[in-house]
Amino acid sequence: METLPSIDQLFDPQHTTVPNCLHGCTYPWEILLKVSSQLSTTTRLAPSAQVHSTAIIGDGVVIGERTVIGPYVVIEGPALIGADCVIRAHSVLRPAVIMGDTVSIGHSCELKNSVLFNGVRLGHLNYVGDSVLGYQVHFGGGALTANQKSDNSAIIIKLGEQSYPTGLLKLGAMIGDCCEIGSHATLHPGTVIGRCTTVYPGALVRGLVPANSIIKVRQQQEIVVRKF
Repeated sequence: METLPSIDQLFDPQHTTVPNCLHGCTYPWEILLKVSSQLSTTTRLAPSAQVHSTAIIGDGVVIGERTVIGPYVVIEGPALIGADCVIRAHSVLRPAVIMGDTVSIGHSCELKNSVLFNGVRLGHLNYVGDSVLGYQVHFGGGALTANQKSDNSAIIIKLGEQSYPTGLLKLGAMIGDCCEIGSHATLHPGTVIGRCTTVYPGALVRGLVPANSIIKVRQQQEIVVRKF
């Protein structure tokens, strides 16, 4: 019988700059409810941080040592960004984003209301919303988290006959440590992925994926002759 993994089974608290977000949580989506308590109301940039002159930095943004913010990046704030991070050109961080240390955000990514553990890498053109990405999670180009149902109802995670109501209208993915998400994969609202799992490019993923899994796309390419 499938069971929802515990916080400890998904995430190592040693690899986040906000371990308090994990304390007292039973379900992984409860981490997101603690984000606001970790954010500042004032903007602080570490002396060694490098912020491009075209970047826009809003209120309540804290940027760690040696972090590099590229051209035309928009950080609306509030946001907490760790040390030794890179955010590349044209990326947008909407409110309530927490990034750990050594996080890399590629060109033209968008993030909102999410927690990224240390070492997360987003390739480019990624969307991460209302999600938790564990230690060293990697997204290939164009991979995204869907965070809202088409009928706008509250998200319920179903495992067999067991249902876990989240009470949230928006909830993306909760991805355990050391997972690889292939390019252009789509993670449906409320997806939970166990540690050390690989999702192949172009896959559509929903529900619970156990740890140490591989999600493959079994679609055979078909070529037909055009008729005139």
